[in-house]
Amino acid sequence: MKPKILFLISIIIALILSFSIGKLIDQNMLQPKIKKNIEKEKTPEPEILKKKTYTLSKKEEKKTLTYRVIKKEENISKKEPLWKKNAAIFKENRALKYKIAIVIDDLGLNHSYTKKAIHLPAPINLSFLPYGENLQPLVDLGRRKHHEIMLHLPMEPTNRGIDPGPNAIRSNMSKGLIHKKLSTNLIQFEGYVGINNHMGSKATISKRTMQPVLNTLKQNELIFLDSKTNCDSVCETIADKLDYPILSRDVFLDHVAEKKQIEKQLQQLEIIARKNTYAIGIGHPKQITLDVLNKWIPALSKKGFELVPISFIMEKKLEQIENANHQP
Repeated sequence: MKPKILFLISIIIALILSFSIGKLIDQNMLQPKIKKNIEKEKTPEPEILKKKTYTLSKKEEKKTLTYRVIKKEENISKKEPLWKKNAAIFKENRALKYKIAIVIDDLGLNHSYTKKAIHLPAPINLSFLPYGENLQPLVDLGRRKHHEIMLHLPMEPTNRGIDPGPNAIRSNMSKGLIHKKLSTNLIQFEGYVGINNHMGSKATISKRTMQPVLNTLKQNELIFLDSKTNCDSVCETIADKLDYPILSRDVFLDHVAEKKQIEKQLQQLEIIARKNTYAIGIGHPKQITLDVLNKWIPALSKKGFELVPISFIMEKKLEQIENANHQP
């Protein structure tokens, strides 16, 4: 019996082994076909993605993506010019159609009168001489009172007997010296939107002098207000060639420092504002000027006028230029 049992067991083992080997052979023969079908159905990955996925580490890939996002944001948001960054906070009252900008310059030498100008009953434009002492606290006070700040740049007058002050821009200077003097003036305090010329009746009629001045101000993104101390000023002509819009004074308020004369000049300023929508008047920190302004300012809104910063008038001028360029 035992030989028969052993024989049967050996037959069963042989059958099991043959079945298992056959199945394994069938799977190996089918595997290449399955792989080929999967590869046909799978969409090939672009080469650039393979490089990102397999060549770069996760850390490097993260850096690349962050850089791209920053570049995109920079392209979308245009850089704001310096004069806009330093502009006074101002919300226009559109019910008041006519706009007037008052500039009080020659500030910073007499601190008492400078503070009186700062405490006028409405925000105006304060222009500081760069050679005044301890200017930044006064500038900061003016900005806290919502005034707009300017730098009153000393420039050569036609009268040789009058001294415009240290580091003045003169017509006999080389371009290099003009740049040096201008740079020295521009770093005396911070927070201003632009400059207007102190004196300068000789410098502003010199193309050779004003070209480097205006070009530098353009590059520094600052407003230039021509005080018009000489009716033959070449500033507008040069600015046009540089594609650099500038502003010009309309009325001097206190060339004659008398109450009736200042009131007359303010009336003239109102007439120009009604005609052109806006006007710019320049005055000085004289007691009589400040007294007249203290009475004139509160009555303005009833007459349809609004006091505005210089930056607002520049914005309006740029809008006019933009609209003119889009006309057929």
